[in-house]
Amino acid sequence: MRCERLRLSAGWDPVTLAADLRALVPSPDSVREPVAEIIARVRAGGDRAVL
Repeated sequence: MRCERLRLSAGWDPVTLAADLRALVPSPDSVREPVAEIIARVRAGGDRAVL
């Protein structure tokens, strides 16, 4: 998982910050298949499947 540190500076704009954060979130369609695979593994193997 990609991580990025964000810093707030004097005069930061909450609207711009919110838009920047929202832009980092992947679209639902792009994560649908990987999430479905994780759910299937957990159903089949319990928590150990993802730990």
